Amino acid sequence: RVRELIEKAEQLVMEMGITAGIAKIRLLSGRLYFLVGEFESGNIEFDEALEVFERYDMKPALADALAAYCDALDMRNSVSPAEAEKRENRYQKAEELEKEMGISIRRRSALLQLI
Repeated sequence: RVRELIEKAEQLVMEMGITAGIAKIRLLSGRLYFLVGEFESGNIEFDEALEVFERYDMKPALADALAAYCDALDMRNSVSPAEAEKRENRYQKAEELEKEMGISIRRRSALLQLI
């Protein structure tokens, strides 16, 4: 049922041409795939979301998505060396953006959850 709703939302934002919305849906899909153990699909969804945020210079969204990826990976019992390296690179990028924007990603993410 959740995937059905995500697909409907994705269709709607695509019809409306809302680029950030499409990327946010990909991010949500990535999180869901990780939760159900479909890590390959989750990685694809996270990668697509990150690519959109980076391409359109959406720094706050990119920082949030990088942190979300790291959090999702941290919930797994084991990761491959390649995934561990990818996580480290993404965490470093998130920290760089954090310094550039002047706000903690974790704090920003918590604030966004309250809004």
